[in-house]
Formats: sequence, structure tokens, C-alpha cells
Amino acid sequence: MVKKILYILLLPLFLVTCSNDDNDGGGDIPSVTRRTIIIYFAADNNLSTESVDKAAQKDLEEIVKGSKNLPSDCKLVVFMDTQYDKPYIAEVSKGKSTTIRKYTTETSTASGEDIREALQYIVDAYPAQSYGLVLWGHGTGSIISNNVVQNSISLTYAEDDQLNSSNAYGVDVTNGSKWINTPTLATTLSKVKDSDGNSIYLDYIFFDACLMMSAENAYELRYNARYIIGATCETPSYGAPYVKFTPILGGNLEDIPKKTIDAYIDGNDWSYKFDGVCLSAVDTKQIGNLLTATNLALETLKTGETVELSVVPKESTCTPAATSCIYYYKVDKDFYPSENDYAMHILYDINDVMKANLSNERYKEWYRVFDEAVVYARCPRDIRTSQKHDWIGTYYGSPLGYNDFYSFYIPSTTYKCLSFLVPLSLYKDTRPCINTRMYDYEWCREVGWKELGW
Repeated sequence: MVKKILYILLLPLFLVTCSNDDNDGGGDIPSVTRRTIIIYFAADNNLSTESVDKAAQKDLEEIVKGSKNLPSDCKLVVFMDTQYDKPYIAEVSKGKSTTIRKYTTETSTASGEDIREALQYIVDAYPAQSYGLVLWGHGTGSIISNNVVQNSISLTYAEDDQLNSSNAYGVDVTNGSKWINTPTLATTLSKVKDSDGNSIYLDYIFFDACLMMSAENAYELRYNARYIIGATCETPSYGAPYVKFTPILGGNLEDIPKKTIDAYIDGNDWSYKFDGVCLSAVDTKQIGNLLTATNLALETLKTGETVELSVVPKESTCTPAATSCIYYYKVDKDFYPSENDYAMHILYDINDVMKANLSNERYKEWYRVFDEAVVYARCPRDIRTSQKHDWIGTYYGSPLGYNDFYSFYIPSTTYKCLSFLVPLSLYKDTRPCINTRMYDYEWCREVGWKELGW
């Protein structure tokens, strides 16, 4: 009995001593739950300022409301880092947000070590049978850019690694604009351990950020989570409708891809300029098969010389005919210094490009595997009808004209919303060179671009 009393008295001191953080609370002794949901707000940028109506703070308010309907066997924990305040971690439950940790020093949402430390703190404090992760913030997918926090082990396949790197997520502007690239993010997540010392394997990673649903990113994160879910296109700053969205994050794993995407699309009024967002979910258990199928399909195009893939659809029901395969981003002047800053597309739709370049028989074989990897997808309404198209190819003030509606009609029966990088000769003058920087990604190193002469 004396030992039990002594243990109870000393436990709080033990927890505080061993946490090695700026903890100002923490609540009761944690118990194991079915799922701990972590929502990571990388908002140390304009997403927490008045310029976008404090989108991060408003989404947190929605999360608090949505927590009232969260399954009782789930825990929901939020990491928040905004531009003008130091980070904090809060447990959200039954319509209330309780801060469990306040940082006294600034961290970086672009630092792999800072991300790992925050996630490890949450996993230790809220152990669970499984974990889900929402990464909220800015995203650029597999776009190539400067000023990125790198992982020196992962990024050794391209030139000028000390200056340039593939970026993806979570820009932090405290000490200059820094991002975390996907290879570093994958390494970071693998370092978060459960109570047995094993790397946690997430039920899902949902990117509430622009442009993150690329084959390169999904393949890079295949060992970190079962499902990768997000948008191929730009997303509005206010993100998911979290009042309805939050409870779904605690649902059955098999239902997560469809229900999260449906809630995102059906729950938003898109009151800004968007008519919708292209969302999809990839089963990482199938992404390796997709890589193999894509490699085999591309191998049929080998000629012994450099092969330039067509980015014009093979056949089109549009009038006038489509002038380009579906794309989600245009290269801006930071990549290509020219008089026409918006001349080149990047991040093409993988299904659209493969259909444009393969024989019908080969395409059907490839699509069967693709259909198994992308388990669910939804796209906006036909843009020829809605005449709203900000979600596709308009970044950095590069709007499509009315006639372009016909070039980018997407039939919802076959569209599955996954982008990828396509090496093209017109990228040779980009700085850094897209055709070279793409090899930072495992997908690009293994899918067969070198066999096609790139």
C-alpha cells in the first residue's frame, strides 16, 4: 500500500522530469485508445494572418466543434504554429481545447527534427492502437524550388544539393521561407516510435494542402501510412470543413478514403473562387504495383534515343480538340526566366498522359493496376458548365481563358486524380532543372525515365 501511494505521488514529477519540454500541463495519466488523431498546423506563414482571414485559427475552431461527435475511443491532438505566436499542443475533446504544452522557444514546421519531436511527444502522451495524421498548411507537391530544408541522405541524386531541393510541405517563414521535402518528411515520420520502440505506421496521412497527391509523394511515403489522401490541385486556404470532417477521422479505416473525400467536397460551399477540389486516396500497399506497371508500360516506348512523351491527348471528344493533357500547375518565373513567365505546365495527370502515349491494350493493362492503387477519387463539376476553373493550372495569376474549358474537360467516370512529373525538353532551361531534380524522388529513379533517355 505504501509503495502504491508513493508511486502515485511521484508519477507526476517523473512525467515532467522525463518529458524534456516546455510542458505547462498534461492532464491525467494517458490510457491506450483505438486511434490518436494528430492534426499538424504548419501555419507559421500567411495562413495564420489577416490576409487570409486567419484560416488556421478558424479551422481550429471548426475542429473544436467537430470534436463533439468524435468517437469516444479516439483522442484528438492538435499541434499549432502560427506566424506571430510560439507553438503549442492541445488536446481537443467534447467541444473544448485544452493546451497540454506551450513552447517557450520557436520551432520550425519545416524542420524534420522539430516535426519528429512534436509528433513523438504526442504519441508518448496519447498512446493508441493506431494513429492518423492530418498535415495542414501550404503544399507544392513535387514542384522543384529553392530554400528547402534537406535530408542529406535522401537527396543525393541531383546537382547542387546544397542550393536546391525538391520541396513539398509546411513552409515556415520565421527565418526565411523554408519547406520540408517529401523524402525528409518520410524519414522524419519513420523516426517516431511507439512504446515498443517500433516506427509508427499511420492509418492515413491526409494532406490539407495544395498539390500533394502525386505519384512521387505517395511512393515516398508508402512505408509511413496505409492511405495517402489529398488534392492534386490547389486548395482554398480555409481547407476542409472540419465540423463534419473531424468525426470521420476517427472512423473505420476501410471507410476513411471515401468518407473523408466526400466530406471535404460535399461539406464545402467553395465561397472563394473554387468550384471544387480534385481529391484522391492511394492505397500504399498497391503503390509498388503501380510503379511496376508504369515502368513496364513506359518500357514499351523505348526507341534507343531520348523519348519525348506526348502531353496532348490521343483522342478527344472536345470541340475544339484538347491542346494538352490535364495539368495542375504552371511553371512561373522562379523556374523559367523568360518573357512568358507562365509558358510551361508541370504536374500532369498520370492517367491522362499514359492514355495519350500507350496503345489501347497496354493502357487497359496499366489502368487496371492504377485503379487498384487509387482507391477513391472525386473531381469538380464539368468546368465547361460551371465556368469555374481556379482549381486547375492557374497558379501565380495564370488564368485559363474561356476556350480552355474545352481543353480540360474531365469525364468523372474515368478520372482518378493523381499527378506526376514528366521530363520534357522544354524544361532544360528551368533553374533548377526539373529534368534533373526529379531524381530526388524514388519514384522517378525507379519508374524508367533513364531508360527513356532522360
